[in-house]
Amino acid sequence: MSKNSFSWLLASRYLRPSRRSRFLSFITAIATLGVMFGTCALLVSLSILEGYGTTLRSTIIDFMGHIELTTDFGVFSGTDSIAASSAVAEDISATFEEVDRLAPFIRKEAIIRSDAGLEGVLLKGVDPARDISVVGSRMIAGEYARPRRSGEEIPNVVLGARLAERLQLAVGDTAVLFIAEGRPDMEGTPTIEQALVGGIYRSGMAQYDDIYVFTEISEAQALLGYDPEVVTGFDILLDSEEDSRRVASAMNDYLHTPFVAVPVQDLFSSVYAWIDLQRLMIPFVMIVIAIVATFNVVSTLLITVIEKTPSIATLSTLGAGPGAITRIFVTKGVLITAVGLFLGAGLTLIFSILQQEYGLIRLEAAIYVFEAVPIAINPLHYLAVIGGTLLLALITTILPAAIASRTQPMTILRFR
Repeated sequence: MSKNSFSWLLASRYLRPSRRSRFLSFITAIATLGVMFGTCALLVSLSILEGYGTTLRSTIIDFMGHIELTTDFGVFSGTDSIAASSAVAEDISATFEEVDRLAPFIRKEAIIRSDAGLEGVLLKGVDPARDISVVGSRMIAGEYARPRRSGEEIPNVVLGARLAERLQLAVGDTAVLFIAEGRPDMEGTPTIEQALVGGIYRSGMAQYDDIYVFTEISEAQALLGYDPEVVTGFDILLDSEEDSRRVASAMNDYLHTPFVAVPVQDLFSSVYAWIDLQRLMIPFVMIVIAIVATFNVVSTLLITVIEKTPSIATLSTLGAGPGAITRIFVTKGVLITAVGLFLGAGLTLIFSILQQEYGLIRLEAAIYVFEAVPIAINPLHYLAVIGGTLLLALITTILPAAIASRTQPMTILRFR
């Protein structure tokens, strides 16, 4: 029998429940559970942090793309429109090969009123054929941003589910829009129009559901008195998010004033700063939880050394050297850690899948942005936690194993 096989045999034997050492079996089970729950806590924390960051970024990009191109006229003159939008769009697409899709929009501040109350909103006119957002796939009732049909006298609007609930509006109901002309102020007279609720969407992100009201772009142009070639901006989708800052800077250099291309990272700088801050804490959290988990293993090994002192002395008398005894206890520590790690990883994986599919843990969207806890399954997290904790267990179990290997057999057996 090889040295490793001998160490493995005795280490696994020490892990089995024994009537003679029930206390030791109980302590070993507690240590295993400690590693399991520590692994669960660490992986769930990492998965939720990753889920929040990934879902926030993807939701923002799904609704507006990687770059928003507008003008800065509105700061000085109260107008923010772009004329000859088709020519501008063709120029951008031809000049920047990173651009995947480009969608014109019209966006204006407005107030929507129903019998139940009124809310401040952003009215956004989009072209469904060119729209890069995923609102059309998030509809829970009605249709997305369609032009009015024959016989319909008022335009259609699409509301977020939370906004529709507060205003007590359903598909087919009528609301009133108050749309600001130029720069909103107390002296200006808004455009007042009735609108038919043609659809309701749910994005899962309160910031959109509460604020954005969509309509077909030609309807928005008619409401504001714009020509068909006039828009207020473009949502631009690139091939990769990593290119957004560089491409936005290049667009600003190419188009010059009054055009302003802003990458998504600057539009939502606070969100991206929060994501980066969370990532900075991940290594610290991993180290602390891994140390706590392995501390239970070290404590168990020290108790095992005390409990098995006569056995250690017998093994030494039979010819087992310090190296062999050290390997036995290191192997036992690694086995306890491995069992706890894989149990914890398995439980976390099951929980993550259930949370993704059914949203078991719900949130108040007005406070936490999302309606359910977002969670991401990243294989690298599992590999890092399992590998790092096993390495830490291997290092920390050397001390109690070394103590066991220094046991003097004659002293122990003499007073046994």
